[in-house]
Amino acid sequence: MLSFRGFLTRPLLRQSNGLYQISVSIMESTTRYPERPFVDRWVCFTKVYHCFYVLEGQFKFKIKGDLEWTYADAGDAFFVPSRTFFIGDMASETARLILFANGEGVDEMVVKGGYSHQGPLPVTIGKWDGWDEARVKSACAQLGAQIE
Repeated sequence: MLSFRGFLTRPLLRQSNGLYQISVSIMESTTRYPERPFVDRWVCFTKVYHCFYVLEGQFKFKIKGDLEWTYADAGDAFFVPSRTFFIGDMASETARLILFANGEGVDEMVVKGGYSHQGPLPVTIGKWDGWDEARVKSACAQLGAQIE
């Protein structure tokens, strides 16, 4: 399990697991965590398409240029093509999503820019999941991603 500013990811299938260009992960977060990575910065992947399927809770996202947030409830999916800037955030207290990508995408940004955790996560929110701008920039460079 890896974390990145309050987002957790559990990679199920990663690009390096076979010949196919695919990545499948479960991602989850909570609005109780004060900092959330994808609500204050636009992110764009030059070669990777993403499909987010909401398992539990509600997730909101916005494509650059949209005036309003789009809300996705449990059972809904939304697609983000490559070369598209987007932001996302929890719209309910907690949310869990399955992320499908045709390569290394948001889930790999969490893996490369975040921190690995062994065992259960802390019960209270503290400094267990910091922000390191250099790690994030390095992850983006490796993945062909841009953050604004």
